Amino acid sequence: MDLRLNRIEVKLDKLSEAMTTMARIDERMSHNQEGHARMWKSIEQLSTRVDTLEHDTGSNTFITRRVERIYWVVVVALVGAAIKWVGF
Repeated sequence: MDLRLNRIEVKLDKLSEAMTTMARIDERMSHNQEGHARMWKSIEQLSTRVDTLEHDTGSNTFITRRVERIYWVVVVALVGAAIKWVGF
């Protein structure tokens, strides 16, 4: 009878250790999930910023093209006026 109680105690000790280990693993998994959620939120914020920058870049490209064309029109007009003034 005493041997049987010892075996039961040993099994209960092992079960207790297993439960403690499972609790630690569960805590680590919970912590990892929170970390993944924070990283995912950061990625979503960066994606939003990239989308905004792409939109702004498109607008800036349009404006830059127009300004460049106006610049060249003015340069050509000035060169033409200079040539006419010099008399070539």
